[in-house]
Formats: sequence, C-alpha cells, structure tokens
Amino acid sequence: MGAGAGQGLVVGDDQQGLALVNTVKHASGARAAVTVTRAPDALRIEVTDTGGTPGPAAGTGNGRGLLGLRERLAVYGGTLHTGIRPLGGYRVRALIPLEPAFPPIPAQPPPAAGPPNPWEHL
Repeated sequence: MGAGAGQGLVVGDDQQGLALVNTVKHASGARAAVTVTRAPDALRIEVTDTGGTPGPAAGTGNGRGLLGLRERLAVYGGTLHTGIRPLGGYRVRALIPLEPAFPPIPAQPPPAAGPPNPWEHL
C-alpha cells in the first residue's frame, strides 16, 4: 500500500520494521505492540515497547534510523513522533496521509465554440 504519491514509501514495513529493530537493539527483553489504524484520510502506525536493557547491537548503526524515517515520511506529508512512555518503554507513532484510491475526475469545461457551420441550417 502506498501513501500519497508515495511510490517509494511502503507503508508499514518501513515504520514497523525500524521500530521493532530498535526494540530488539535498545530494549532487550521488552514486550512490543504494533497498532495500525486506517482512517479515510490517513494511516496511523504505533509501535510501543515496555522497556528493557540495551542489547549487544545497541552500539551499532549510524544513529540516523528514526531521523531518516522522519525525513521519508515528511516527503509525503507524514509525521513521526517518538519518545519515552510515562510508565517506561518507548513509543514510535507515524501518521501517513492517504490519497483516495480513485481521485475525483475534474469537471470538463464545455467545448469551445468554433466557427459557424454553414451547412447546419440545411
């Protein structure tokens, strides 16, 4: 499923995948939950975890995963909110605007009047 003009954005795989990889890397032993909600105009994806201890892979990577995801979503008018949950753990929320499956067809103006047809009166 694409988002907006999002030929290059695969909704779900990118957002959920990165958030779940981060849970494994940074919150070993945590429980994770994924919620996907589709509204008429947007798709909401939320990944939460219960918190845990950093795993061995926590120090790997370039540290730009969530920043890169935020930038990819912004291209399509989406947003990404991340942060620590009040009772522990972490939350990643993505909002991706959707285009209608069949955009409305614009009204066509009437054809322009051409020169008079001399044969029309016959």
